[in-house]
Amino acid sequence: MRTYVTLKEIFESEHKQRSTIYRKIAQGLFPPQRCKGERPALWLKSEIEEWQRLKAVGVSDEQMRKAIKDMVAKRGQK
Repeated sequence: MRTYVTLKEIFESEHKQRSTIYRKIAQGLFPPQRCKGERPALWLKSEIEEWQRLKAVGVSDEQMRKAIKDMVAKRGQK
């Protein structure tokens, strides 16, 4: 079962502003939201946890972009 987190939950855990998160998404440095449109934006909890793990070990921006690209590609395989 997939678990989702909201932008508010990301704010609380990461202490980042909305504009910072969306800027990082545009730069390929943060996983894009899974659900867009009329509903509130939601992120896969597993992707956020993986992003946090990668950030904690200090991967480069290039490595982070590749990891996020791989995460997004896996979405279509499930």
